[in-house]
This record gives sequence, C-alpha cells and structure tokens, in this order.
Amino acid sequence: MKEVIKRYKFFLILVTINIALLVLFPSMGQKSINITWSNTLEMLSVIPPIFILLGLLDVCCSNCEKLQKLTEEVVKETSAPATVEKVSDMQKIMGYGVMRTPAIVINGKVKAMGRVPGKDKIKKYIQDESK
Repeated sequence: MKEVIKRYKFFLILVTINIALLVLFPSMGQKSINITWSNTLEMLSVIPPIFILLGLLDVCCSNCEKLQKLTEEVVKETSAPATVEKVSDMQKIMGYGVMRTPAIVINGKVKAMGRVPGKDKIKKYIQDESK
C-alpha cells in the first residue's frame, strides 16, 4: 500500500487540491477539474501505456540539443518503446518544477536538470522507469 501511495503521491495531491477547490471555490474548482480531466484524456490518447515518455525540457541552448541527440540515440540503440518529446514552453517546464535546463523527464518524473547526463545514465533512467 505504501508503494502505491508513494508512486501516485502527486496524483493524490492533485485530486486533494481539486476537491478542496471544488468545496471552497465551486466555480474555480469546476474549472480545475475540467482542465485536469481534459489533460488526462489527452495524455492517455497520445501515449499508449507501454510507452515511456521522455520529456526533454529546453529553451534552445547547445546543451539542450546535445541532450536531445543523446536521448534519441539511446532510445534507438535500446529499442525502448519510448516517445521523445521536446518541451520549450516555459510554463510547462516550470510545471515540472524545473528551474535549470536542460532537463530530462521520464513518465512525469524529473530525472536530471541543469546538466547533460551521459548515455549510460540515460539508459539507466529508461530501464528504471520501464520496470
């Protein structure tokens, strides 16, 4: 049970915040629930459950391009069932809690930020998330 709570803690926090908003501020809470629901449906329709989402968060710097290239090479070499997505929208980047780029996010979890991890480290991140 602890493992389930640990794994889904951010989801549970989001649900709690949405419920609190709905109770305290009904109109704002309803908007928040609608946005959360539409985002959830969009994510589920884009990413089949067997895929790993690799988010590369950048704001157009040479290290960001290097991280993208390394990540795409690792995905190709390992034949990982992964989708690589480059995110440049600052609000989305900040939504992950990332304050320094480049960053790599796998299945919604920030694995590295402010540096370019090596190929071996990227492979380990992917293997850890595919379990």
